[in-house]
Amino acid sequence: MVEPLIQVEALWKVYPAGDVSALRGISFSVVQRGFIALVGPSGSGKSTLMHLLGCLDQPTQGSYRLEGVEVGKLLPNALARIRNSKIGFVFQGFNLLARTTALENVELPMLYGGRSGRERTQRAKEALERVGLGDRLKHYPNQLSGGQQQRVAIARALVMRPPVILADEPTGNLDTYTSVEIMSLFQTLNAEGSTVLLVTHEPDIARYASRIISLRDGLIQSDQPVGDPKGA
Repeated sequence: MVEPLIQVEALWKVYPAGDVSALRGISFSVVQRGFIALVGPSGSGKSTLMHLLGCLDQPTQGSYRLEGVEVGKLLPNALARIRNSKIGFVFQGFNLLARTTALENVELPMLYGGRSGRERTQRAKEALERVGLGDRLKHYPNQLSGGQQQRVAIARALVMRPPVILADEPTGNLDTYTSVEIMSLFQTLNAEGSTVLLVTHEPDIARYASRIISLRDGLIQSDQPVGDPKGA
């Protein structure tokens, strides 16, 4: 039996201030090349779960294994290495450096990873070409549309070739047409081998995934496959 890429078991996250349980013992697994949408109302726990999966926070109790490694209790330096090499992040606000070109923005994770200048440039070019921006290498964020900026952010998430991409409301700042383009790109990346976990509050966006996990009050309310994903 193939071990899941991600394995979450009885995961709790309790915040001492107010004794709030953001997650209440949830369990699920994700196979390699899965495309999961995490949905739920405000306060459901989906953002807390994304932070735990991204090694930006640690659980109060329970187990989180990534590629068979228990990461829930790792020390900060080890967590930082996992964030840099195993997880690519895409956010609603793009988080691009304004005075830095698209190419230089995509090179940043490799700079932190100690890659040589030649390797950084080559891999950043390849990542931007992969998302359809091979002709925008020297453009600054203010010279790009919202959809193009999000493509730069996706290229940056891909450049270290991580097994997992975590996308937090990646279409939240985009119009409907551009949102469709970005979700189609995620589907393509997933078909090419990337495992994608997407947080969204939009049902239409969630339907691009192959599986939807719905959270409410820190619990999994439903976990359903999508029979016919949009755009597939």
